Amino acid sequence: MLARDDWISLWWQDEWFWSKPILLFWMSGAAMGLYSLTGFAGGLAGPVLFGAALDIAGGAAARVAWIAGYAAIGAGCLAAPIVARIGTHRHPS
Repeated sequence: MLARDDWISLWWQDEWFWSKPILLFWMSGAAMGLYSLTGFAGGLAGPVLFGAALDIAGGAAARVAWIAGYAAIGAGCLAAPIVARIGTHRHPS
């Protein structure tokens, strides 16, 4: 789809491909885009969170600061599934 810049017609090895609805391909592409952005944001937030906890707790020379940094990363790892669950929860209208 991207190579041909044709978002409606499906092609596979220079032949029409109509065995699956186009909406499935659009949804797969949107999910891949969303997951890649989410992964990038998590990869960026981790070191920032670690560095902030390290600085707040006393700098790189303090042992307590390193414990706080790793604790912050652990808390983020534990909180991520909860935040994802809350984000996908739908309230009844």
